[in-house]
Amino acid sequence: MKKQHLLIIAFAILILFIIQSAGTLVESIYILDLMNSSLDAKVLGVLFFFAPLLFLPFFKKFARPLLWVLFGMLFISRGLLPYLNTSNRLIVSGIATAASLSLFFLLITSQPAVSRWASAGLALAVATSVLLRTAGHGIDYSLMPSGSWVGWLLGLVLASSLFIIARQPGEMKQAYGGNPTLPVLGLYLILTLVYFSVSAPAVISRWTEANYTLIVCVVSLLSLGWAWVAINRPSLLERLSARVLVIWNLLFTLSLTLSLNLSFSFNLNLS
Repeated sequence: MKKQHLLIIAFAILILFIIQSAGTLVESIYILDLMNSSLDAKVLGVLFFFAPLLFLPFFKKFARPLLWVLFGMLFISRGLLPYLNTSNRLIVSGIATAASLSLFFLLITSQPAVSRWASAGLALAVATSVLLRTAGHGIDYSLMPSGSWVGWLLGLVLASSLFIIARQPGEMKQAYGGNPTLPVLGLYLILTLVYFSVSAPAVISRWTEANYTLIVCVVSLLSLGWAWVAINRPSLLERLSARVLVIWNLLFTLSLTLSLNLSFSFNLNLS
C-alpha cells in the first residue's frame, strides 16, 4: 500500500477519534454539571483540549517514541470509553482527547506535505462519523457497549498504519517552521466546526427541519467527494487562492447563520 494511502487512513481514524473523544468529554462535563446552579471543577476538563501545547517542545527530538506513547494512551482510553459511567468517562475521554489531538499535531508536523492527505482523511472521518451515528440512531454506534468492537478494530488499523509509516527512514523528522500559533488555532477551529456542523446529521436535521435521510446522504456524498478530489484531482485544490477561501468561508458562515435563525424563528412560531 502506498504511503499516501496509509496517511489518509491514519488521519481518517485519528480525526474520527478526536471527534468521538472530544464529543464525549463535552457531553460528560455537561451531564455532570447539569444539576448544578454554577460551574464547578469539572469544567476544567476543557483543559484537555490544550494538552498538545505541552507536547510541542518534544516533537522535534522525541517524535518517534512520543508517537507510540501517545498512541498507547489513545488506544486504551478510546477503547474503554463505551464501558464507563459518566464520571469515569469524563477523565478517560479527556485523556483520549489530549492523546488524539497531540498525535494529530505530531503527524502533521513530522510528515512533509501532508495537507492533501490530511484533508482527505478529514472528509473520510466525517463520512464515517455520520455512518456510525446513523447506525446508532443518533448515538455513535462505536461508543455503545454493543459496538465497542469497532473502536478496538479501528485502533488496530491505526496502529498498523503508523507502524508502517514510522518504519520508513527519515519520515519522522520535523517538517514545520516559523510560528505555529496561527496554524494550530486554525486546526482547532476546523475540528470544532466539523464536530458542531457536519459530524452529527441529527443535529443538522433538527436545525434545518430537513429530512434526516437526505441530510445523511448529502453530508456523506460531499465528504466522500472531497476525499476523491483531494486524492485524484489535487490540482483543483491547488488553484484555490486565499481570496477564494475567504469568500468561501464567509458564504458558509452566512448560510449557517441564516439556517440557525430560520430554525429558531420556526420553532418560536410553533411554540
